[in-house]
Amino acid sequence: MRVIVPISVIVCCKPFLVNEQPLTVVVNHFKSKGSGCLEDWLSFEESKDPADMQGKCNEFRVSAATVLGEAVKQIEGDVLVIGDLNAYGMEDPLLVLTDYDAKHSQRDIVTASHTTLGANTFEEQGRIIDKGYGLINLNTKFHGQGTYSYSYNGELGNLDHALGNTSVAARVIAVEDWHINASESNLFEYGTKYTGDLVKSENAFSASDHDPVIIALEYPDSSDDGSSGGSLGIFSLVLLGLLGFRRGSKNNSHS
Repeated sequence: MRVIVPISVIVCCKPFLVNEQPLTVVVNHFKSKGSGCLEDWLSFEESKDPADMQGKCNEFRVSAATVLGEAVKQIEGDVLVIGDLNAYGMEDPLLVLTDYDAKHSQRDIVTASHTTLGANTFEEQGRIIDKGYGLINLNTKFHGQGTYSYSYNGELGNLDHALGNTSVAARVIAVEDWHINASESNLFEYGTKYTGDLVKSENAFSASDHDPVIIALEYPDSSDDGSSGGSLGIFSLVLLGLLGFRRGSKNNSHS
């Protein structure tokens, strides 16, 4: 008997006041593509090509996206959603969090069945998603679809994202992937499986298998009375690929 207990982590939420303006940062780590969920074993044998090549546990990540979307839509003020969502920009979980509309889609996006939220049942049966939650992919807004934060089998893409509601999107002055990890050789990673006794460098490179995303936000100075020409405060956030500074291996499948 195979027991499958996949987990997605949503750390919701950390509120800040930036120059007296509310900003809530929601940090996430969605289930990876590498190991299977119930949806991948419905025929009692593992699916070899799950979810239109979106990897294993795609429906489970969609479920996580709906939980996240429902939570953040009730938050007042600026909302910034960051983390390793283990989904590329045009895959189902990201579509659900952003601008998806079922009327313009040729296929259904569905949640996973038999899911729990904490100790409680979340959904016994999967359901079809009709509409996305309207968050804005900030990296795509600034740079289009040519960005990346992860390398897998020689292909580059974004698994790590910074999404925002409309109010925080208006405050973003810069978004950049900091390419210190994804393109680095396995010979320089901190794990010893592929590096043996090679000396590890004490610098930022190969600190993880995901690149950080840096977001700069601009807020009006709360002390500005209108006579100074409008001084501005800058609040910068660094999103690390796996919720924190993790020394990882790029040979893990979409971790």
